[in-house]
Amino acid sequence: MQLLQILQNIASHVRLDYSTLQISYDDFPSIEVPTAKIWQIQKMSHKIQHNYLKLKLMELIYRIYYEGSLIKKTSQPIQTNEQILKEIASAEVDWEFYQELEKNNHSKGWFHSDYLVVKQEDDSSLAVKYDGITIHIRPERYLKLEEQSASVNDLVSVWTPPGAIERQLYRAAGDGDIDNSVWKDPENQVVFAYFN
Repeated sequence: MQLLQILQNIASHVRLDYSTLQISYDDFPSIEVPTAKIWQIQKMSHKIQHNYLKLKLMELIYRIYYEGSLIKKTSQPIQTNEQILKEIASAEVDWEFYQELEKNNHSKGWFHSDYLVVKQEDDSSLAVKYDGITIHIRPERYLKLEEQSASVNDLVSVWTPPGAIERQLYRAAGDGDIDNSVWKDPENQVVFAYFN
């Protein structure tokens, strides 16, 4: 499909809901935004709300265009771990190249903001949720010092490793904080470098 056709398809199937600041696209998982964040943005000027929606729209277009394989995968039946591992193993991945990148990545990792604390476990670990995925963390290891006493419904920043493999791309992240909000200084962002 040519780029123009892809963009026309995206434009005809994207839905914007200004009242809830949500953007969705047919056959593609919607970008889940924590309710607390939506409330904060709704209190801001219309210009900031508009910029926020523009940013989320750009993010969605990127995900649809560059990660378009997810559209097909979301409509497939649930795969077992064995099926997923076979799929990964059958992909033509240069593992030696990834290992070399990982070995030479000297970043300390970064704190990914806007995780919502959804539960505090009996063992003092926290269940935190971002983009529809819930993970369990130890606050003393994965949260900033000032956020380690967070409770349910608090937004926290979770430490993320400096390198990862995403859809057959090695992602290297520089040191620092990331803040996806449109009203912050864009020069204080983490820079991701993708290799394949």
